[in-house]
Amino acid sequence: MKVTLYSKPGCGPCSATKHALESRGVPFETVNVMADDAALEAIKGLGYLTVPVVLVQDGDASEHWGGFQLDRIADLAGQLRMQEVEE
Repeated sequence: MKVTLYSKPGCGPCSATKHALESRGVPFETVNVMADDAALEAIKGLGYLTVPVVLVQDGDASEHWGGFQLDRIADLAGQLRMQEVEE
């Protein structure tokens, strides 16, 4: 499973999302959309005009959401724990 956090400097909800992912042990990559035009276009292509955007890719499946959503982050952390148990 690959988790990508699209964010920008000085964004409060981005910082909160990053902290929530880290504190729950979710490995993720952070992409600064202000420094990466392709990343900005990618999230626009998903329908987002603001950050943070979290993109979760698991094989052929993917999901994404915008904004700080603690419930989605908690669900994601639970999914990762279940995968670890199954392995």
